[in-house]
Formats: sequence, structure tokens, C-alpha cells
Amino acid sequence: MTKLADPVGADSLVSRLNAGHRIELGDYDMRQHLASATHGANE
Repeated sequence: MTKLADPVGADSLVSRLNAGHRIELGDYDMRQHLASATHGANE
């Protein structure tokens, strides 16, 4: 039963981190990521 709690807790933690990450970075992160991806493709 303890092993079941670990993945669930980790998944919840990851979800919280992802949500916080999106709120913090917002559209700027996506623009930077897209620009970086495009730049890498051009090279």
C-alpha cells in the first residue's frame, strides 16, 4: 500500500510544479521555447 502512495504523491507534486511553472513563466516561456526551437531548426 505504501508503494501506491508514492507515485500518486509524486504525480500530485509534479502537477503542482507544472501549474506553478505555467503561472510564473506564462507566454514568455512559450515564446522563448518556440524561438529556440525555430533557431535550432534553422541551424
